Amino acid sequence: MSFEPTIPAITAADVKARARMKFLPTLFGSAYLRGESAVYSLAQYYSEDYQGGSWRFAELSCGGGFMYPDGDGFYQVDVQGNGFSGRMSAEVFGMFITSMALNRLSWQAYEAGEQARAKNRHVLYDNQQALCDKLIRHQEFLKAYADQHPESHQFYRAID
Repeated sequence: MSFEPTIPAITAADVKARARMKFLPTLFGSAYLRGESAVYSLAQYYSEDYQGGSWRFAELSCGGGFMYPDGDGFYQVDVQGNGFSGRMSAEVFGMFITSMALNRLSWQAYEAGEQARAKNRHVLYDNQQALCDKLIRHQEFLKAYADQHPESHQFYRAID
């Protein structure tokens, strides 16, 4: 007799209009303005199909979240760093872009923390470490959601 543990499904729910103002600070912490800007810039960088527009916010039942372009379109994504080239739904494109933004911001927070530590600025170091940890945790939540997504192969090939 074999036993396979049951892992509860992680769900994504669109953020209601009244809660949108809190979403970005929850997702990106104190770096929420840079996070939002990074998402839009990275979307343009990785896909010529992205031409701007409205974005939806999705909260994950495990505590994370992501942004994705409004609409049902598909995006051609080209990642020069790993050779990935493929089409993604708007949702998976947003998951990919949000993951890239979280990664970029986590490295920036880490580097800022290391600079603060070198200057004996311990409070700033602690704040940057906490931010880095939060961003990494949100990236892991997003990967956990991607694990069960029908387009997980596209997501993981793009972030590889």
